[in-house]
Amino acid sequence: MTELGTGTGQVTYGPPPQFTCSEANGFPETGTCSATYASGTPVTLTATPTSPSTFATWGGACASFTTNPTCNLTITSSENVTANFIPPPTPVALTFPVGTNPPPQEAVFNCPSNSNPCTDPSAHALQLTIPNVSATVAVTVLATEVPPSQANGLCGSTNSVLSDFDCRFVTFFSDGTDSNNNKIVPLCDPYANGNCVHYLVYSTSGGQGVEPPPSSYSGGVYWQITWNNESFVPPAPYWSGSTPQLYDDPDYAPTPTSSVGTNCSQPMTINGVNQSYSCQFEFNIDHRRHNQLHHRLGRNVPSPAHRLPGSNANRIWHVA
Repeated sequence: MTELGTGTGQVTYGPPPQFTCSEANGFPETGTCSATYASGTPVTLTATPTSPSTFATWGGACASFTTNPTCNLTITSSENVTANFIPPPTPVALTFPVGTNPPPQEAVFNCPSNSNPCTDPSAHALQLTIPNVSATVAVTVLATEVPPSQANGLCGSTNSVLSDFDCRFVTFFSDGTDSNNNKIVPLCDPYANGNCVHYLVYSTSGGQGVEPPPSSYSGGVYWQITWNNESFVPPAPYWSGSTPQLYDDPDYAPTPTSSVGTNCSQPMTINGVNQSYSCQFEFNIDHRRHNQLHHRLGRNVPSPAHRLPGSNANRIWHVA
């Protein structure tokens, strides 16, 4: 039994007496996380999250049970199972004071030790820098974990943006289909203890989908992402033809023909005209000359070559 995500919960399993495997905030499991049974033994696994965490999905031998908190197996050979517990979407407020080159502002997530720099295994952060601020800029960074079942580099042939995060890339970044007619899309990096992370940045006073007033800053918005869990080996069958990169789904049109809209229940628009798609990532924002992703939180260590770096623009981004 392997438990993924940075939430808190436990899995109980077996015929009586039952065993319990637990995780808290993405730290290594505690309790009994493996057991031996005679061939033919029926085993029941039950995932129980600790509020406010939720149970996201099963993987491995229990993958077919998806989000059902109970998985029933009959043991005929060695089996591997994953259970994914995720925290609620976590907001962190950042404020940029008026001035030239004000201090960068960093939103740190999954750092229960509150240390600086954070050494907790699944900690990650998004840092923003604005060169010129003419009026106080207040933004909120909302981090949401995405489990492997929704971010394996394939948009299922019968899935939609409401059920499969990968389907948010098909309009602008699909790379054809596989043998099962699933659309091949960019692959995310599971650095949150096996989960990918989606960051939404928006005006604190305006709420989600609202940009800070463009007159309040100039010189671009620069970002840097750091994380600690670089050694994670994903258990999911990630599509080998995809490459991790960073993409933008904008709430503000950088060009007159850009689509905007991050609400997956509403169509994106171009100049106010509804389009046939929703919440699609539209821009690849990887540009090596501007910023870098780092794989050790709080330290200036370049990431491996396949972790591509960031970009800048005169607006705040909605990135994944």
